[in-house]
Amino acid sequence: LVAVGAGGTILSSTDGRTWTPRGSGTTGELAGITYGAGRFVAVGEHGQVLLSTDGTLWTHASAPANTPRLNQVIYAAPANLFVAVGEAGTIVTSTDAQTWTVRPSGVTHWLRGLAYNSGNFAVTGENGVVLISGDGVTWNQLYPGATNLTPGSVSISDVDTLIAPENTNAMIGVGSGGVTLRLSPQIILTGIDPRAPRSLAWLLDSRSTGDPARLRGLAAGGDALFAVGDGGTILTARNFIEGWTKIPAGTSANLTACLYHGNSLFAVGADETILQSDTPAASRLINLSARGRVSPG
Repeated sequence: LVAVGAGGTILSSTDGRTWTPRGSGTTGELAGITYGAGRFVAVGEHGQVLLSTDGTLWTHASAPANTPRLNQVIYAAPANLFVAVGEAGTIVTSTDAQTWTVRPSGVTHWLRGLAYNSGNFAVTGENGVVLISGDGVTWNQLYPGATNLTPGSVSISDVDTLIAPENTNAMIGVGSGGVTLRLSPQIILTGIDPRAPRSLAWLLDSRSTGDPARLRGLAAGGDALFAVGDGGTILTARNFIEGWTKIPAGTSANLTACLYHGNSLFAVGADETILQSDTPAASRLINLSARGRVSPG
């Protein structure tokens, strides 16, 4: 496990209980981290990109000049592509995490949610903006704009995070006002003949968790969804449709990210907080990643 945060903080742990500080070579805030293609990749202030093969020793990669803060990064193995998103509509991609290329997003919103599923990338961010791409290079805006919310959906504001749960082609996000968002692809025939060409459409469904806290982190595992947010909020639900239940966190610190790994839920956040299945440890952290495949166990 590796966690990153303010002041260039990087911590690593083999069990989630004992954490060791690692030198990052920066004092800038690190906001996102992922693992893929045999390396950890962390991103943050001023477009910084840091690399490590073991989570212990870190080096700096070459980010494009004048890149704003990067908020999140993922690796899409089927596409062999790293994608990072950030402030002012920034999207950058790389095949090796060493050299990065800026991709036009068509928006100036901050972007934080980022996921890949079934051959599609999706990004979410400020004012409910949703972008979609089939290759990580060319991006189209779905919301607000080309795609409407399904009937009965609640209004969407900022969407801070996005994940792609296993065994589904949907992507799910959470954000301000305790709202959850589901983005689902739909194959549509262009004629009555089943052999006719098909097109891809997207359905957006948004619901309230019933809790007003701003939700900043989301994880799937153990046949459940987990969301974390401001004021030490931790919520869980069996799926996107069923109701959410609040779990006592034992802290009022703002929680910024969570991860389900090895049959445990990990959450990190402000006030030097790390939670592992209700067990806190020390650090001021913003995001974390696990080496290898994260699964329900």
